[in-house]
Amino acid sequence: MGATLACGGVNPMSGERVVPTEVARDVVAVMAACGVYDGSGRWMRSVGVPAKSSVSGAIVLSVADTLGAAVVSPPLDERGTSVRGRIASEILSVDLDLHVFGSRTRD
Repeated sequence: MGATLACGGVNPMSGERVVPTEVARDVVAVMAACGVYDGSGRWMRSVGVPAKSSVSGAIVLSVADTLGAAVVSPPLDERGTSVRGRIASEILSVDLDLHVFGSRTRD
């Protein structure tokens, strides 16, 4: 679903429109604002990728026109987000320069 949202609501494998463009945009906006619960502000500052976490240990990420990804790994931190999933997401963001608010590439 992260990839479908990143493609504006079109499934990148089938080419089928799954949700309207406006819905995909709005879902990603909500993911950025509160998809990682109380940790959303910290998440957007450090990872910089709209995401939705789950108490299962799953995290779905979506970057417009770039990628959708998921990581799954319990245990959870005190905010209900996968500890290793957050670390993996931050590494992915840095390595692929995905931070939506600017480059996180280290010098």
